[in-house]
Amino acid sequence: MKLNVYSEKESGILDKLGETIKNPKYSIFVILITPLIFALAWNLFSYILHSTSFGDFGFLLTIMLMFIALISPVVVLACYAYFTENKLSSAIMGLLLFPLAFFYAEIITKMVNFQFQLLVHTFDLLHMYSLFEDFWKFSLIHALIGILVTFRKPFYLAIALILLILQFVVFVSYLD
Repeated sequence: MKLNVYSEKESGILDKLGETIKNPKYSIFVILITPLIFALAWNLFSYILHSTSFGDFGFLLTIMLMFIALISPVVVLACYAYFTENKLSSAIMGLLLFPLAFFYAEIITKMVNFQFQLLVHTFDLLHMYSLFEDFWKFSLIHALIGILVTFRKPFYLAIALILLILQFVVFVSYLD
């Protein structure tokens, strides 16, 4: 009786997914949909935290969810940059990740709270500019992280990790 090893077979789904992500035609899809997923998750976390009383555990849960919400977009950016090796799309994704996520989150929040008349303010150019103005430093750091990770060399990965830690420290200092 001979045992068949199934791990030697090619997994066609993962290969197709990898090739699809590397295709520049689908980069715009990834750049626009990834912030939407994070905005949905942030709104879900916000709803869960505001709808239930957790007591002392609520503060710890808030800190943990904030850490996840701040780190996970950069981790996704780093994974995207590492696997695609596309410097341009990684830089654009890093540049637009947080402004688009907060823009989407604002739209979702207003729609969930039935504040449709306030949606006009969301699409105002000055309001969009103020969103980007608030996050331009972090966006530039994210774009640089995306570019550095595409090189796949330990030195550049270390610089990207240092930038990530510095960005996190600066962001936490704003929360005072």
